[in-house]
Amino acid sequence: MSGTAAGRAAADQERLAARLGVRIDALEVDVPGLGTMRGFTTSGSGTPLVLLHGATLSAGWWLPLLPHLDGRTVVALDAPGHGLSAGLGDDPPALREVLVATTAAAVRAAGTERAVLVGNSLGGMAAAWTAIDAPALVERLVLVGAPGVAFAGGRADALLGALAVPATAWALLTSPTPPAWYASGLRRSLAEPALDAWPELGELAYHASRRSGFRHTVPRMLAQLLDYRTPRPEMALTARELRALPHTTYLHGRDDAFLPYAAARVALAVIPESVSRQVDGGHVPWLTDPAPVLAAL
Repeated sequence: MSGTAAGRAAADQERLAARLGVRIDALEVDVPGLGTMRGFTTSGSGTPLVLLHGATLSAGWWLPLLPHLDGRTVVALDAPGHGLSAGLGDDPPALREVLVATTAAAVRAAGTERAVLVGNSLGGMAAAWTAIDAPALVERLVLVGAPGVAFAGGRADALLGALAVPATAWALLTSPTPPAWYASGLRRSLAEPALDAWPELGELAYHASRRSGFRHTVPRMLAQLLDYRTPRPEMALTARELRALPHTTYLHGRDDAFLPYAAARVALAVIPESVSRQVDGGHVPWLTDPAPVLAAL
């Protein structure tokens, strides 16, 4: 597998873990009807943390946070088609069902009845959906960065919008794009200059995007959320759903371009127990400063 896109993505993740000096154990979880999802786990104590990554990214993007989580139990799975996980078939369930099933499988893999769900971007949306549809699994939520299109008022960037159009996505993902060009586009999309300090993440995202499972699955997932760059309004959480969420901590990067902080606060005001703050960074702000995320955990 070493010469394949999957093999190169796995090597990128291993190289970053080695650089950080963190020990992770490989994890494979069979999700009924969806296939085998891959990721990693660490052993520790306390309520497990289930880390849920954003669209087009992977569990490996949480690795820079792990050196600061010594002693905690962590489970992180690649969503279907992302990272090293299997892609979906030709007639998959609705995205909400897919992500709730994957998140529930991650909680079970932690060997616990309840977990703290830590979600970034689409992972934040998966966390919220799981808290609503399977509340017994969720102790509380920590949402880092705009949670997909769960909160109304956002807009996707041009790259994510292009990937939400299957024909355009196919052309982008099969063209001989240089890894540096892809990483540069990702940096602009995430509004995260600190990504320059983590070249392994750009390479991981690039190599994972070259997998057939990615190009077969991810654009179709995004198309359920977006009409090009415009979020589909029916995908936003309703007031009733927001009121059903457990205690929620929301951290919004000051440079996050996907959702204005004012719009996020409108949704957060409906959640019975929520706290929020702006932090330094963009859409994945723990790369700039992990301290606020650690404080929330």
